[in-house]
Amino acid sequence: MSRCLECGYDLGGSGRGDRCPECGTKSTDIELTGGLAGVGALSARPAARIAIAAAALLVIPLTLLILARLVDARDSVHATLREISYFTQAFALLAGAYLCVLVGRMLPAELPWRRMLWIVMAVRIAGACALLGFALTSVVPTAVVAELQVVLAADLLFALAVSRIAPTGGLSRASAVPAYTAVAGAGYGMVLTHLPLAYDPSGIASGVMQSGAVGAVACAIALWRIKRELHAN
Repeated sequence: MSRCLECGYDLGGSGRGDRCPECGTKSTDIELTGGLAGVGALSARPAARIAIAAAALLVIPLTLLILARLVDARDSVHATLREISYFTQAFALLAGAYLCVLVGRMLPAELPWRRMLWIVMAVRIAGACALLGFALTSVVPTAVVAELQVVLAADLLFALAVSRIAPTGGLSRASAVPAYTAVAGAGYGMVLTHLPLAYDPSGIASGVMQSGAVGAVACAIALWRIKRELHAN
């Protein structure tokens, strides 16, 4: 590791496990490779925090919508919660777009998934603009906002990229397991768009899977585990 994980100070010539002369942080004992061997490791902490924030932006309004449906709330309540949901989902997508940049730094430069993240970032920005456009002006047709399968496809690609950080960076492969859960969640959400669950008459389970919240939480866990593994020593 050539840079301090906390302040980015150049640790050239220092051994693994030595303390940074700038901030005193102990360097990791892990022999990092790929993108994590350079400045990519500095992205681990902000990536974990932003991933948790993005997941919360999806989970909180989704939870409110489910509660409102279970208690048979008034139509005005449902309308208000839907508006909140549009805004929070849009902000989650924008946070996810920046997350693509951070995750890209943690991958080897030659890895195809790193280049694929630029496409994912563009899809997330476009999805956020569509949601905000509908929420603020109602100019964007509802169908454009509702049929966001392309966002779930982007989530699937993003989760695959996250799953490559640990094995290419010299970390434990266990940190990649939550990312594979995110891949499965995004894929399942895409399937449910055309094949509703027979045992889900309320549509709650399908809504949860199609919201992207499951994948967002799983990716947040994966990035948090990577951050903990880098800063555990």
